[in-house]
Amino acid sequence: SVGLDFDSFTPRATIRFRPTEDLTLYALAAKGNKPGELNTEFFRAGISPVAVQAGLEGCTPPPVPEPLPVIPCLGEPLAIVAEEEQWTYELGAKAAWLDGRLSTNLAVYHIDWENQGLFTTVRILQTAGTYLTTTVIRNVGASKVDGLELETSFRVTDRFTVLANYGYTDSRYDEGIDPILEELTGNGDIHGKKVPNVPEHTLILGGNVTVPVTPDAEAFLNADYAYSTK
Repeated sequence: SVGLDFDSFTPRATIRFRPTEDLTLYALAAKGNKPGELNTEFFRAGISPVAVQAGLEGCTPPPVPEPLPVIPCLGEPLAIVAEEEQWTYELGAKAAWLDGRLSTNLAVYHIDWENQGLFTTVRILQTAGTYLTTTVIRNVGASKVDGLELETSFRVTDRFTVLANYGYTDSRYDEGIDPILEELTGNGDIHGKKVPNVPEHTLILGGNVTVPVTPDAEAFLNADYAYSTK
């Protein structure tokens, strides 16, 4: 059997300052983590024992030509996903305007992300001599994220409220090598490349209407429109 143990210390510190009744300023620093895990594809029935060993200890090409236990054959243990860690730093302001009818929340942030996990395709040798093609999580390196978020809410009447939220995110790898990219292009360096599945711009528009039904009950209708770039 294989087991993993992880111990983490995730501190968080926040400073708030309220210069006026309608304005709050804050700054925070926080450490977050995602515990490590096993890529269970290496422990399926029918996987070759040499492939399991290579997954746990790293792959070394055999001295004589024979099937590689894992493709790509890397020195790192692909069966083990290391713990991801990140530090987040944020500055923000929360304000109320027009006698509280309009509220705005603005935040700018920076994230340092270490041991970031990314899905990658591997081929694992089976006892039958064929390969299982699958995806596993691999710790590719580190990335940095800079962004801002603006949330606004305006109470048009006591029963009608509209909102508009905007987010900007610049998320790029700070270091890392992707063997699949290297196989396809000859250059696996992902430094400076954008992190996948993170849109640069997001926008949410919405509205909420409440209508009295009885003296003790009311109905509401909420509608939202969400947009994000690729």
